[in-house]
Amino acid sequence: LIGYLQSRNIDLRLAKKFLKEVKIEFQKTGRKLIVIGLKKRKGGYEFRSEIFKGSNSPKDISFINNASNLLVIVEGMFDMLSTMSIQNFVPLNTNWMVLNSVTMINRAMEIIKNHQEVYLVLDNDLTGKNCSELIISFCKENNIITINKSDAYSVFNDVSEWYTKLTKSYYNPELGYKYVKGSEI
Repeated sequence: LIGYLQSRNIDLRLAKKFLKEVKIEFQKTGRKLIVIGLKKRKGGYEFRSEIFKGSNSPKDISFINNASNLLVIVEGMFDMLSTMSIQNFVPLNTNWMVLNSVTMINRAMEIIKNHQEVYLVLDNDLTGKNCSELIISFCKENNIITINKSDAYSVFNDVSEWYTKLTKSYYNPELGYKYVKGSEI
């Protein structure tokens, strides 16, 4: 799992703040895996490893409450970790919402309306763009400022892909630091 995080250029100290090592067993096959897990708001985890992507019930968003009136919304756990790793991309003293699936957008609205400013760091595919438009419209109706960050990585599918490619040649696993556009993170 450490190698998987390092292959995505995620600092282990950052990952340890938000992720857990989770052992899962498939009941039908008895197969066992050790994966990375991000806790969901209503319990359970979103799972990731080099060979597996999934979740357990109930399907829900993940929400990190830092008692802020600012909110960053991302689609997946690696989008969150990548966004946190890019210096000056979004304010770090914010609340964080990981949709875990854009189908969870309706559940997110109750949390969105409790914020004054929302940063969107969603995918550049059609689904991500539609989700962004829905949130922007909702925020406009509720007098919430929205800042869509997807233009910064418009030639990539998502912020995680952009971050991984930007940092690939600048990551030093022994020292545990990265440089993005010449700025130390």
